[in-house]
Amino acid sequence: MNKPLLLLSLFGISSLSLAADVRLAEFLPDDSWMTMEVEDLDKLKTDFREGPFSAIWEHPGINKTLDEIMDSLPENPENGPSKALFERIKEFAGKISGQVAFSLGGVEKLFEGEEDGDPVMVDVLLLAETEMNPRDLEEFLQWSEKEIKASGGKIFLEKEKLRGKEVFFMGSPEDREDEEKRMGCCVVNGMLVFGFGHSVMENLLEKVVEKPSGGIVENPDYREVFEELGTGDVRFFLNFQGLEDLFDFLGKSEDMKIPENPFGVTTKGLIDALGLDGLECLGLGIDFSKQSVELGSAVFMGERDGLLKLMRMPEGDAPLVPFVPAGVATATVSRYDLGQVWPVIEEVLQKVSPALHLMVNSQIAAFETKAGVNVRKDLLGAFGEELVTFSELKPLDPESLVDGGELPMGEFYAISLKDSETFDRALRTLMDTFAPGAELFEDRQHKGVTIRSMRGGEGLGIELSYAVTSKWLLLNVGERSRMLRAIGRLEKSRKSLWNKPSVADALRGAPGGVKQWDYLDLEGFSNFLLPLLDMAFSEDLKLRMELSTKGGKLFDGDLPEIPYFLLGWTRDTKRGFISKAKLYPKGD
Repeated sequence: MNKPLLLLSLFGISSLSLAADVRLAEFLPDDSWMTMEVEDLDKLKTDFREGPFSAIWEHPGINKTLDEIMDSLPENPENGPSKALFERIKEFAGKISGQVAFSLGGVEKLFEGEEDGDPVMVDVLLLAETEMNPRDLEEFLQWSEKEIKASGGKIFLEKEKLRGKEVFFMGSPEDREDEEKRMGCCVVNGMLVFGFGHSVMENLLEKVVEKPSGGIVENPDYREVFEELGTGDVRFFLNFQGLEDLFDFLGKSEDMKIPENPFGVTTKGLIDALGLDGLECLGLGIDFSKQSVELGSAVFMGERDGLLKLMRMPEGDAPLVPFVPAGVATATVSRYDLGQVWPVIEEVLQKVSPALHLMVNSQIAAFETKAGVNVRKDLLGAFGEELVTFSELKPLDPESLVDGGELPMGEFYAISLKDSETFDRALRTLMDTFAPGAELFEDRQHKGVTIRSMRGGEGLGIELSYAVTSKWLLLNVGERSRMLRAIGRLEKSRKSLWNKPSVADALRGAPGGVKQWDYLDLEGFSNFLLPLLDMAFSEDLKLRMELSTKGGKLFDGDLPEIPYFLLGWTRDTKRGFISKAKLYPKGD
């Protein structure tokens, strides 16, 4: 059974494939708001089935469940979508291979309306290389029309000549007279085409007849994004220029209008102050192979104003601190100035409403006077430019979870400090202000560091504690020993994550100037999540799908092995952020 095609069918997605030396993206409009490309669908399916995730995909439990889903489908279309329909969709999808391209445009139409108030259909286009011919498509559509009508559905299907090509249009009978609410499809020059709207299909066929003129691939932002990321097997591009239309609509919309208020806050003023119109585009790339998976992303911005000022990373490389243990499930270390957060928020607030900004500042000043703490300077302003987080996971025992046992997970955070003594004093003073005379925390010493643990958490199986060292604010959620181990490794540790041979080898292959490192242990993560998925299919939790066989499980204790980790890096460039990540075998 070809499982990728089956799943696509179940979700009503048709994957698609061209026989010419033309890149399908050349047919996509250069102003498309969103595009997606698949370089070679056949290769993608093979690499996915035989790559790092094959242990999940080929697991007997998954096969059994997919078979059960197919067996549970009705034989008679009168009882809903029949097994025959899904089998035909599977057969149809099997004739699709090679390139796939998708685009979404005309997003500004979402903010318009017809005279009757109905929304206008946006421009959707789906192209794919295919082995089928126009007669194959016609036969499939006519059969599907009969099947849908037999199950009680309403649909019309008609054929029309456009640019000398046979095009099939279909849709709801009540929209039959509105050409722009129809979905069109055809096979031309070895290319299967789906498009919403008569004009979309006509424009596409004009390009097919006259040869493509570059399309989205000639968009400068598109070119620059994928020059950075590489082409990959799958490419996704989002053009944020469409946000301008959205923001303009929201600023003028009576429905989104902020009522008159004493602070003079308006919808347009709020939108302008946030500065989100500085976002330009987003690109994603995925490259599959039988040995690994590589991911890349790029976010381009123009002027970083408003909240976009928070998307700046200070000078210097991300710190590979030794207190991140080797056995973590996730870890992130970055250069990020938390001290800039409040000044930026104040600046945005000032732009939104000077009166509101004055009132908020007055309230904060009054609180600071009462508490005897300068929150903005001694607390928020004391944060440094290094941020560390990591989580630890133990293999999940579903039965203990059902019985009320604690989750086998814990989180740890570390924020560098510019002046730890001032910060510690201010924090203690602030705590005393909230609960004067109450012993909220229990203090204990470890290697010259005071650990403060919140009382009462033990009964819930959770401990919340913090410690202030000469450089760091340390926060721990979970078992007490994690904080003790972190303090012991503050200066040096041979058992740090970054010293693991496999991780150290991966680090050497990265570029310079990395502002953030991200690590994910897929093996540890899967040992935690897959039992949860297994539970969802168990009869005990009443979350199992109503399949022909009751009470079964996907894995039944036999979890697939995924001995890989993901290591990613992020760089801050003049235009924005570039991130890449790759799967590596653990091998330690």
